[in-house]
Amino acid sequence: MSKKYRHITAQEFKKIKVLQEAGVSIGNASAVTTRSWPTIQLIYRSDSFDDYQLKMQSRNKKPVKKPMPPTKDPETDNKAAYSALMLLTRRSVEAQERQAAALEALVKAWESAPARKKLF
Repeated sequence: MSKKYRHITAQEFKKIKVLQEAGVSIGNASAVTTRSWPTIQLIYRSDSFDDYQLKMQSRNKKPVKKPMPPTKDPETDNKAAYSALMLLTRRSVEAQERQAAALEALVKAWESAPARKKLF
C-alpha cells in the first residue's frame, strides 16, 4: 500500500507528536520546508488518510482476547489450562512483589527526615 500525504494543522501535529512520544505508532508527522513553500508545512504520512482518526479513537480500547477452542484430547486441554493458570499465578505473584517493594521504598522515603520536610 502506498503512503499518502496530507497537510495537518499545528494542533494535530502536536497531538501526533505527543502520542508518538508516548509510544503509540501512528505514521509519521514531520515539519517540512520546501522552495515553493518557504514557510514550515506540517505533513502527516500514513497508510490511509483516516489512520490518524482511527488511532485516536482506538488507542484507549484494549483488544479482546478470544479463548482457545477446546481440542478433542482432554489431556491436552488440561495441560493448556494448567500452564495458563501457572502463568497467571506467576504474573500475579510478581506484581505483588513489585507492589510490596514499591511500598517499602515509599515507607523508607517517608521515614527519612529530609523527605518529610520537602512534603510539608
